[in-house]
Amino acid sequence: MGTAPGHPVTSYVLCTGSGDRLLIVQAAGLGMWHLPGGVVEAGESPLDAVRREAREELGLALDLLPDDLLGTVWVQARREGARGRIVFLWAGPMLSAADTDRIALQERELSAWRWAGADDAHRLLHPAVAARIRTPLQWPGRVTYQETRNGRTDPNDGRVPCQDPAHRHA
Repeated sequence: MGTAPGHPVTSYVLCTGSGDRLLIVQAAGLGMWHLPGGVVEAGESPLDAVRREAREELGLALDLLPDDLLGTVWVQARREGARGRIVFLWAGPMLSAADTDRIALQERELSAWRWAGADDAHRLLHPAVAARIRTPLQWPGRVTYQETRNGRTDPNDGRVPCQDPAHRHA
């Protein structure tokens, strides 16, 4: 049986801490740092997937809501024969010391977690991941859509600026 057509879907959460720090996790065996989250499984919504991944990977039950969606990104495939993917990015909670004391890594998937300031996050995360969080984040409930091609997100990609919804069809 061949690969199904379409785009794989992934879902990640931005959990922050005091001092504008971002929680990042390190993949077991690979050493790569990324945001908590992962693949949306068949029959699962992107919101359910990110909740499940946070519970499985970190041992945290995050109370995420549909309005916590920050943005959706289409990421172009980087090699021949690979497929691009759709990425959902959610605004997670600001974690307290008590929250981080409860983190229990799923050792099969993750080897470490850490707090990273903006410079460290951009240095440690894959460039395509860093591009997703480099642009200013919107408040939850104000969703953005971006396209990442060749590992770069172009903020001036020719989009027409959004209008006030009340005047959009006037």
